[in-house]
Amino acid sequence: MTLPIQKDVELPLLFEIEAMGGEARPLDVYPKVTAHFPQITEADLKEKISSGVNKWTNRIQWAR
Repeated sequence: MTLPIQKDVELPLLFEIEAMGGEARPLDVYPKVTAHFPQITEADLKEKISSGVNKWTNRIQWAR
């Protein structure tokens, strides 16, 4: 499975930030956004980009 593109992450991210009162720490938001995408596998969540950063959290950070 491939990870959702940044554009597809934006609305779930905004929804979760709003649900948390308009502010949220990134570490608190990652699992909530991930729950919007049940097709993401454990292997997907372990993927890294070339710099060694987690690919999924990096994608959420860019959407943020």
